[in-house]
Amino acid sequence: MGHDRLEVAISEVKKLQSSLKKSHRKQVQRNSEKFHLKAVALSWFKNHRDMLINLLPKDSLEKIDAGYTSLLENGDKNPTRNGIIKTIKELQAKLIDSQKYVLIKPYTSSSRSVVPSFSPLISDNKMQSILEKRWRETELCIRTNANLAATVMMGGLLEGLLLAKVNTYPDKNILYKCKSVPNDPKTGKKIELSKWTLAVYLDVAHEMLWIGKAAKDVGVVLRDYRNYIHPQKEFSHGVEVSNDDARIFWSIVSALAAEIIQPVK
Repeated sequence: MGHDRLEVAISEVKKLQSSLKKSHRKQVQRNSEKFHLKAVALSWFKNHRDMLINLLPKDSLEKIDAGYTSLLENGDKNPTRNGIIKTIKELQAKLIDSQKYVLIKPYTSSSRSVVPSFSPLISDNKMQSILEKRWRETELCIRTNANLAATVMMGGLLEGLLLAKVNTYPDKNILYKCKSVPNDPKTGKKIELSKWTLAVYLDVAHEMLWIGKAAKDVGVVLRDYRNYIHPQKEFSHGVEVSNDDARIFWSIVSALAAEIIQPVK
């Protein structure tokens, strides 16, 4: 998904910056350093850019491209270290801004996403219909500022998709071997599937490589916010789910759904 793709790009840029700061030479002259400049730039153009063309505004993409082009060109020169580090910092800021854009922009109050096909994951037509209905109801909640209701709907939808993913495994033993499945304190054995919470589903999904770490981390935040369905907890914590919160969560859930629906390789 776009958010995770930008997360990787940001990580690559940070590592490059950290590597360049280890030397006190005024110029970047070592072949290994210049190769690193080129490698990071080529990673953007070969691995990340095509997956973000339809997600980012043209001007934002052009500015990011310019930053990476500068890295690529400087890989054939001996640029000043301070100058190239400045370029990297500016590029990192643009990538972070784009990451925020990908999270929020696709789900403005008037937008509607395309309901994904759940058929690769679930064969039962009735269950597919239920999930499609809930998808639309979640969007309706967001458009009408019923933000807590939307968050609760998202949690249920995500849990339903993860359970469906689990059920694609005829032999559940491979899942019970996951370190993230806690033990039942009474029996000392792995807790039964019927007792799994959204937290366990998310941990297992990440361990099984169904979803990326960044997506899992935001999924955990969604899980925590969903618990504000209890009025006393909302009152005691003084937390209110805003429409921006709901739209960010929906962006993540939509991307997570796309990953979860993919057949197991």
